[in-house]
Amino acid sequence: MKYRSITLNGNKGVPYALVKYTKEYKRYLEKLRELNPELADSVEQGPKIYSEQSEHQSYMIFSGRRDCVGAIYIGTSTDEKNLEIKLHFKEKYFKTYDDIVAVIEQLVDSLGLYFYDKENIEIELCNDIDLAQFNKYRFNKKVYDSKLTTYTCSNRYHIVIPAILNEMEQTEKNLLEWNQAWMQKYNLCSFMDYDYEFDLPLLEAYEKGTVPESEMFYKAESIYWPGITSTNSTRNIDFNRIGKIHFDKSSKSLNGINYEFDYYVLSDGFNFKTHGFFNKKYLEIEDNTYYTKIKQKGLTILKDKETSRKRIEYRTPIINNSSIQIELWEDAENSIERCYIDFRTHKGNGKVNGLYALRIVPKYNVCTLNFISRDGFRYGDFSKQLVENSEELYSSIFEGNLTYELIDEIVKKIIPIINHRAINTSRKTIAQENNTAICNVLEIENEAINFIKQIKGEIPLPNLQSNVENFVENNKSKTDSIKKLLKK
Repeated sequence: MKYRSITLNGNKGVPYALVKYTKEYKRYLEKLRELNPELADSVEQGPKIYSEQSEHQSYMIFSGRRDCVGAIYIGTSTDEKNLEIKLHFKEKYFKTYDDIVAVIEQLVDSLGLYFYDKENIEIELCNDIDLAQFNKYRFNKKVYDSKLTTYTCSNRYHIVIPAILNEMEQTEKNLLEWNQAWMQKYNLCSFMDYDYEFDLPLLEAYEKGTVPESEMFYKAESIYWPGITSTNSTRNIDFNRIGKIHFDKSSKSLNGINYEFDYYVLSDGFNFKTHGFFNKKYLEIEDNTYYTKIKQKGLTILKDKETSRKRIEYRTPIINNSSIQIELWEDAENSIERCYIDFRTHKGNGKVNGLYALRIVPKYNVCTLNFISRDGFRYGDFSKQLVENSEELYSSIFEGNLTYELIDEIVKKIIPIINHRAINTSRKTIAQENNTAICNVLEIENEAINFIKQIKGEIPLPNLQSNVENFVENNKSKTDSIKKLLKK
């Protein structure tokens, strides 16, 4: 960070700032000298001794523009890997020690961003406050002797900011190779985090677009590249300083595909979804370290990566105040462990009025069918009627493998049984049109994976490219012999 005045980030209420000494602050300096002569000398002499590029800096700490509440010296460790700071606060400006600790945490976060190349921040606090008692997980206490105690905090920006800057650099290279042009805009943080008296040179640089790469995230929560326009589409990219990156593409054709990705530069996986009024098919994918979730209208597939077990939920549209919800659980060998089917009746407002619950657990020879009211009352099992109507179908549930095709058959066979029961008990019936097929679930899953495979060549962001390639590789067995989901 350049040696200059700058407001801290994360301000709430009254903003705090690091103020570089000039003669107009002389009266504040004299008061500061009463608190800590050594720090006061450092504050006064720092601008004379150190250049603007020096990492050795001393500041007055201001609350607002009128109150000098302390002082800070900033330096580096011998190996220059860590930032070392010495702090002293005027306690009369704070109601409690908690308020002082809150400002110290704010300092640590802000300096971590301003000096993101430093691995840790080591604090020497002149006030008689044990930071470890307030947060032992953040402040690692080390006692050298009776006169020196330090607290070390890891710098959370040390890895993420270089990773974002590298992602931006590599993305820029890819876009230039594609002969693309774009604008660069800055989404500045809350107005509480900058001040036109202390931050004017930096704010002017943002306005002119001349902010150095190393300072781009000082007062910008994200850097936005809009209007990356090609013949057939427009792309936008947003780089957030916490490591989250957003990428979207909109087609210029009404029949084209509009989609967006969100991902973290330091994490595996991504969130993906199609968007826009003209998209004929909705698709949403969430892929992370723990699971993969694929969603289309009415269908959700959730796969646990550790166990390879899969949960599938499918809901039909409401037709004539009735619908069907199916939940399946598959084991690692893709055998269906459980099958829960709810044949639901609805009120005029769409709320579930009651349901016929079919529960099938092949492993334990369980097959039950009950009516459950909206109050949760369960009525007698009448699954034996399925045996009476189709003994062969009933037997195949337990004697063979329970398949998607078999589940479709069960749905078709059981709706008339339910409706006969409903008429005899003066309850609502299930629309026969709801005998929709679930046997195409695997095809839908394959189409979703194949679609991601198709568009990976359109992605200019290297880490997202890598995450998408890993997703396709981990699911490649599902993509064989599948037609494209949508045309570009």
